[in-house]
Amino acid sequence: MIDLSVIPESKVGPDGKKHDAFTKTEFAVKAGQPLKLRIDNTDSQPHSITSPLANVSITAMPGTHTYVLVVGKPGKYLWFCAYPCGSDANGWAMKNPGYMSGYITAT
Repeated sequence: MIDLSVIPESKVGPDGKKHDAFTKTEFAVKAGQPLKLRIDNTDSQPHSITSPLANVSITAMPGTHTYVLVVGKPGKYLWFCAYPCGSDANGWAMKNPGYMSGYITAT
């Protein structure tokens, strides 16, 4: 089980603005084996871990919930939040790993 949070306006970017961020954005998994994520979404809106190439779509609802991450094939996959966030920065955090996006590495 991996514990992580979604915190609005928690991390300062290179633009000097505070952006929404997941506290963990890199996930190592074994292909085909489930990994449990306990996500504390402290925001009032849903966020997600979405990676079409890895066939991953987890919607993290507000509050603390447990989700299962499964990747079928080995590889390194970019994921992003599919819900609009950081609208004042044109979704910057959703496009930059370490904020509202990151990588899933399946071996």
